[in-house]
Amino acid sequence: MLVAITLSMALFATPAPSPSDPAELLPAGSLLYVGTDSIKAGSEASKNTAMSKILDEAEVRAFLHRPTRAAEAVMKLMMEQASSELGDMPGLAGLSDSEMNLELDLNPSESVGLSLGQGFVALTHFAMPSESTPMPDVGLVVGVQLFDKSQISILKGMWSAIPSPDAAGQYGGVDYSSKLIPETPMSVQLAFLGDLAVVSLSEESLHGIIDRFQGKAPSGSSLAESSDFRAMLKAAGGSTSGGMTSFMRVGSLMEIARQGVVLALVMDGGGPEQLQAVDMVFDGLGLDAIRMAGGTSAVGKDGLIYSTSVVSLDHAAAGLLPSMMGSVGTLAEGGLGQIPGDAISASLWTMGSELVSVYDFGMQMTAAIEGPEQSAGLEMMLAAMLGGASLRDDLLGNLHGESMYYSVPGQGFTGAPESVFKIGVRDGEKFVSLLEALLALISSEGNMPVKLTSTEDEQGTKLYELDLSQTPAGALMKPSFAIRDGEMYASDQMSRLKSVMKSGPDEAKSLGKNTGLSAFLKGLGEGVELQSVGFANNAEGFSTQYGQVAQFLPMVGAMAGNIPVDFAKLPPEKTITQYLGESYSAQYTDASGLFVNHEVTQFQASDFLPIVLVAGLVGLGQAEPQFAPSEISVEEEALDPAKQAQLDLRELKAACTVYKISTGGYPESLGALLEPLPDYEEGALPRDSLPTDPWGNPYYFALEVPAGKTKAKPKLWSAGANGVNENGEGDDILKF
Repeated sequence: MLVAITLSMALFATPAPSPSDPAELLPAGSLLYVGTDSIKAGSEASKNTAMSKILDEAEVRAFLHRPTRAAEAVMKLMMEQASSELGDMPGLAGLSDSEMNLELDLNPSESVGLSLGQGFVALTHFAMPSESTPMPDVGLVVGVQLFDKSQISILKGMWSAIPSPDAAGQYGGVDYSSKLIPETPMSVQLAFLGDLAVVSLSEESLHGIIDRFQGKAPSGSSLAESSDFRAMLKAAGGSTSGGMTSFMRVGSLMEIARQGVVLALVMDGGGPEQLQAVDMVFDGLGLDAIRMAGGTSAVGKDGLIYSTSVVSLDHAAAGLLPSMMGSVGTLAEGGLGQIPGDAISASLWTMGSELVSVYDFGMQMTAAIEGPEQSAGLEMMLAAMLGGASLRDDLLGNLHGESMYYSVPGQGFTGAPESVFKIGVRDGEKFVSLLEALLALISSEGNMPVKLTSTEDEQGTKLYELDLSQTPAGALMKPSFAIRDGEMYASDQMSRLKSVMKSGPDEAKSLGKNTGLSAFLKGLGEGVELQSVGFANNAEGFSTQYGQVAQFLPMVGAMAGNIPVDFAKLPPEKTITQYLGESYSAQYTDASGLFVNHEVTQFQASDFLPIVLVAGLVGLGQAEPQFAPSEISVEEEALDPAKQAQLDLRELKAACTVYKISTGGYPESLGALLEPLPDYEEGALPRDSLPTDPWGNPYYFALEVPAGKTKAKPKLWSAGANGVNENGEGDDILKF
């Protein structure tokens, strides 16, 4: 709500210079900050990302055209409904569709309709209620720099629609407006500092921002000048224009959360034991050991997203988090030589006592909340269930050392990736015994027969396999593992495990020779203690998954009924994979002792928000009876004739596949696709008539054996622009 209110009152004030970094406006002790020096610059940079290029492809636009237009129709209906309900409120009556800006754009680089500069959200302070102040003082502040004041009439209306009278205020020569938040004793203030609109729930926060904006605050009093913020930025490699910067004082925020829980318990009549339990939980977590956490994220000139997060931790502090992070060891990059070079994804890390720390924390909290007897009873029950084995020592504490996980292209009939996992095991016999006890427990209590079988390979190493033959997963997975020289190797396929145990990867062709990953690791700088490495081949990973899913979606679409999505028009795999490359990540401790996580990826969460919004609106349109399918129908987007023909041919091919699934064989003619089927009343092709090509001619069909194949498949083609049927030759457009 605060963002909308901020944007809603862009007064035509005389512009004044703003600081280059919004953090310069905030007090040094600010608890939370997320901001950017330019929303517009970030939007411009996003035009070069992989997602932006993918969404610019004609075939992708064609596939998304119908759901996007349908989502717009649903949004318009919702706005009309809201307008009828809110029309009596001042400022909302008479707004036009253009002022509502209902057009959706899936391209993230075009998703910002207003030309915006700086933007930030911050929590400058938080004061708990007291006898003199019954409400908490919440220093929540939102600021947005507005360059274009011609598109904000609807946002002005939203401010004026708040059913509270305006109260005038002034500080430092700046006039601002204040309104009570409905049904609360809290108020919200709105001020304009040049073209920077600022909304605050605290007058104290607003006054401080005005002072810093006018240069009246003491030197060194801003967040941007604080030692913690500067240390974070230095460890993150600095900020980039248009990028986002975040910062939080985790320990202080956790203390506020603790006080809030205690206050709620006291108001609810909680006793000393409950209050003590709260203290034990917060102390046990050890979150107050984090002095600060923050980071930066920005789109580079190469279209990649560079993200770095930084954590400052008191290593000597007690609690779960310090224990876990303090037990992480240093990683040797040589482990990359054990991962095949054709890996789709891979991770390399070190395992300390993290799992044991989590177990101990759980038992401590059980003792704190339920009592020591309950904790001891739980441990005795676990030991009895596991035949006297210790879950803590024989499993969680048994695993340690350098660990790796990777997936490679699968050799099975589905083509699904196969994975390999490796980790150190202190006592292999105890691990196997505990696993057998767990499986026996699952089989007896869960009524799911699962057992462990073993064989030996040529070198005499025992190979263990989880027999899932009597479970639904048995046809797809054969989880297996082996323990050799204090290390456990596991895979979801026995054939892959045997290959790894026999020879392992060729180090000369391993992931350690990947030039992109090597350059990324070298760029981390000197004096770092590496703790984990991550890698992903986005093109190969997408290709593997997309190929499996795409063949089933047309059938799903036919079963789903009248939805504004045509799965037969799914873009070809290459349309997307041509823009996909590799992603890298690394976690390390820098020379100053800060924990750093650095990533270079191709996608950011905001890339998918427009698609999620469209999917949600389309789903709402289908679920709500007032949004009839006829009201959200849309016309197709005009395409290049050759590409339109290709899309039609793919739709016909998908319909032929649906026909075969339903009847057991391919149709004898395209006309059969329109006839009702046992599973599809509307036919395999849910249309009233067969499509014609962009030049007005019918599509041609035959059952032929493709070159290099043995079975007949549908051959579909258009006569092309010249209209002459050349049986798929010449300028004909062909698809088998």
